[in-house]
Amino acid sequence: MRAIGRHHRGRTLAGAARRTYVRGVERQHELESLRRSLAMLRPGAPALDREEAMRLVRELQDFERQARTLREGLVRLLEEAG
Repeated sequence: MRAIGRHHRGRTLAGAARRTYVRGVERQHELESLRRSLAMLRPGAPALDREEAMRLVRELQDFERQARTLREGLVRLLEEAG
C-alpha cells in the first residue's frame, strides 16, 4: 500500500512540476514582452521613468528565476524522500 501512495504522490509531484514549468515559461514570455515594450520608450519619457521600470522588470525576472529554481529543488527533494 505504501508503494502505491509513493507512486501516486510521485505522479502528482511530477504533474505539479510540469504545470509550474508551463506557467513559468508563460510568465517569462510575458515579462520579456513587458521588458521589450519598456525598452522602446524614449529615455526620460515623462509618463514613466524608463530606467526604474527596466530595473524593476529585471529584478522581477531574477526573483522568478530564483523562485523557479527553489521550487524545482523542493520537488526533487520530495521525490527523493518519497
